[in-house]
Amino acid sequence: MEMYLDKTLTARERAQDLLSKLTLPEKVNQLSTHMIPAPIPGIEEGFSLENGIGQLAIMGGKEEPKAHAAMIRKLQDKVMASSRLRIPAVIHCEALSGPVFPNALTYPTSISLGASFDPEMVREMGDKIRRQMVAVGARQALSPVLDIARDLRWGRINETYGNDPTLVSEMACAFISGLQGSDHTKGVAATAKHFLGYSITEGGINMAKTMLDGRETREVHAKPFEAAIRKADLLSVMNSYAEMEGRPVCASKAILNDLLREDLGFDGLVVSDYMSVDRLVNNFHVAKDLQDAAIQCLKAGLDVECPNPSAYNHNLVEAVEKGLLDEKYVDRSCLRSLELKFKLGLFENPYPQEDSVIEKVYTDESLELGSLEASRKAMTLTKNDGILPIKDKNARILVVGPTGNSLRKMWSTYTAVGMEEMLLGNMAAMAGLEGGSGQMDADSIFGGKVDNDVVETLIRRRYPQARTIFHALNEKYPNVEYLMGCDYKDPDKTYIEAAVEAAKRADIVIVTVGGKNGYGGHSTNGEGVDTASAGLPGAQEELLQKVGEANPNFVVVHTDAKPLVSSNAYENAKAVLEGWLCCTYAGQAIAETLSGENNPGGRLQQDVPYGDGVYTYHYQQNASHYKTLQSLGSATYNDQKGVVARPFGYGLSYTDFEYSNAKMNVLEEAIPVLQICVDVKNTGNTHGDEVVQLYGKDVIGSMIRPIRELLGFKRISLLPGEVKTVTFDFKLDILSFINEEKEWICEAGEYNFFLAKDSEDESLCLKYELPKTLQVDYTKRDFFAKAE
Repeated sequence: MEMYLDKTLTARERAQDLLSKLTLPEKVNQLSTHMIPAPIPGIEEGFSLENGIGQLAIMGGKEEPKAHAAMIRKLQDKVMASSRLRIPAVIHCEALSGPVFPNALTYPTSISLGASFDPEMVREMGDKIRRQMVAVGARQALSPVLDIARDLRWGRINETYGNDPTLVSEMACAFISGLQGSDHTKGVAATAKHFLGYSITEGGINMAKTMLDGRETREVHAKPFEAAIRKADLLSVMNSYAEMEGRPVCASKAILNDLLREDLGFDGLVVSDYMSVDRLVNNFHVAKDLQDAAIQCLKAGLDVECPNPSAYNHNLVEAVEKGLLDEKYVDRSCLRSLELKFKLGLFENPYPQEDSVIEKVYTDESLELGSLEASRKAMTLTKNDGILPIKDKNARILVVGPTGNSLRKMWSTYTAVGMEEMLLGNMAAMAGLEGGSGQMDADSIFGGKVDNDVVETLIRRRYPQARTIFHALNEKYPNVEYLMGCDYKDPDKTYIEAAVEAAKRADIVIVTVGGKNGYGGHSTNGEGVDTASAGLPGAQEELLQKVGEANPNFVVVHTDAKPLVSSNAYENAKAVLEGWLCCTYAGQAIAETLSGENNPGGRLQQDVPYGDGVYTYHYQQNASHYKTLQSLGSATYNDQKGVVARPFGYGLSYTDFEYSNAKMNVLEEAIPVLQICVDVKNTGNTHGDEVVQLYGKDVIGSMIRPIRELLGFKRISLLPGEVKTVTFDFKLDILSFINEEKEWICEAGEYNFFLAKDSEDESLCLKYELPKTLQVDYTKRDFFAKAE
């Protein structure tokens, strides 16, 4: 038996043996991907290949899971038949909210999950995604997104867990642990992206220059990736499209090798974001042709090109043969590609599971119940003057606004719905498909143009349990009327006068506002859809203002990829509910929250600016520049009344919670291990959830430190009168930093710890004094506190 077929050997040993048997063209093909535009009927029949392939990219797919699996089986057979040594392909897809093929599980999108502050729920979600992907033969997910979202103009906010590195780190580790599983041969390789600093760009523009210094890059934006590597055994990483310090990230040895591998300790596979390598020629102009681009990226540490072999093809073979590239770089990346395949057990079982298993996995009721519960937990109430919950079942309710009777507005880009809309409506523009066999019209799928009505019909057919906000409310209250009021985007399409007249007749008005997260010009945010304004699109602000003037008894329900930025809403509405993008069960969860059946327990994963223009504020900002300006007689900008409408971590409930008996114990002295406990009591008469948050502050530092840092959090459920004790355990090195000598240290002096309800709450503070400065082994430091 060949060594590479010996299961008793390690994945690395097997990969090394197989590598030694491959020709140069075979090695190069293991660094390449082919995209399969699965919405095209019969695409697997015409697929052909030579010398195998590293990966297949399949976005979208067959209507039924069993048919989808049969397609993957056929494709895998063709890949292995084309390979002299029958090397299988890794099949990947997006999976932020669930696998992006029809009838797969759809959870709320990441920004919604961030608002839940519930990593255990996210871990369970990852496990459910794993089960569905493995069942049909997909073994790598281009998820999760670990970017820290600190500019609300950036269009991909919804793909992140929020703007705090500790929150993102804990959510990331939970998702990855569930997705990959304890046994990788039965798991799905997670791909953390986008490494690094993709969300902090010049002007908030997608793919633009990253605006970070070295310290913030390392201490803040690298933190979630490092946590995923060191705590969750992350298997794959995807590069950022952006540039840093004059180099495209995909061709930066400083980022992909020196930082990612040597500093953060990553030893897995780096795959390219789609068409990244081409950008060296077409956008950055640092490569004269695709061969030059391929050489630069491969040497920097980019292992696999996606979604098609645009540069990692004959270009690399010729470069080695002409002496332009040392073959050791091809071998290095090929070894990593093969090793992942052995870790996933693909040589033993490259295929989907049996139909009976697929049937069981895709009809498991717990999957749907998990999605519904996640939607409920995401609901975030940020203002309430007592109007909610709506107890009068006979109240005359007007639902007005462009998102109130739309299912699509509550879905995001990287879901099965968003992906199908993207692939069919924008096939010619999709990365890697220009001018190829991907050209098609929608007739073969929908029988007509891909427009809003067609997509709404698609959702209703695929997700019959989904409800719009209006329909979900109508099932609870008999006197509910709906009017659009205005278009979600076009400022000239308004029907505000009719909305105003209807508002005058209503007891309560629910103003439903937000955008459309997607791909292309019909969207208001999404990948490549950035905005100069972070406020409401189109005429929605005008609608909100005029309806509110007609009936001051109004509630704002906001569903979008980012939090509501509207001083008018926060000044004048009776209540504001953030519904985020919860997909299938968004309408139901919102209606349940408005009626009081669901007590909101979500918390803001972003600081919400007071008004349009304060795009990049976050609570950690050094030296509290905003408060300094306030003390000089200005509220940061002389044309703004305030800075923050609501702080990070903020959220209201229909009950009240009281904290008491806070105490701190020192469990170990060398690198201090601290234990902080607090009793939490539900002092109201309604069952509810509280998110206990622990913040830390190095009071005086030799380097400028954040105002405070989130160290940990715990979401708990309490019955009326019930008391629970929440305990946080952590090493003090969770607050360590890099000094001027480039050493990681915990600096001597005072540390403050806040047991808080949000990032501005300083009512409960415990103090600790570190007698001497300690050097820290940063590879073993804590990334977030353990909470029980």
